[in-house]
Amino acid sequence: MPDTIISRVETAFANGNAQRLLTPAADRVEVSLFGTRTFYSSAQAYYVLEDFFDRYPPTHFTVDDVTETGSSCFLRGRFDHGRDERTLQVYVRLTTRNAAWRLQEIRIDADAE
Repeated sequence: MPDTIISRVETAFANGNAQRLLTPAADRVEVSLFGTRTFYSSAQAYYVLEDFFDRYPPTHFTVDDVTETGSSCFLRGRFDHGRDERTLQVYVRLTTRNAAWRLQEIRIDADAE
């Protein structure tokens, strides 16, 4: 997993930039927000994430862990936002095909701490 991909995800969450986060994305992206999981086209996922960033404007994002297993890579991070003091846990799964990493899944949940 190139550092540029990790940096892209980190910057996209820090800036609330759905377009950057989804470039490139798989044809179908799984988005789970607070336990509600749905598969979207990448175009639909863009609007869902834009709405999320509007509702939860980012103040800070940190990648805590990166795990690569074969053709998949998992990122776990913490998302701070301006709505309240509750930190959100973010899980991102990317897959590779033809040497290109694509966003496959995003899961955002309330922090268990």
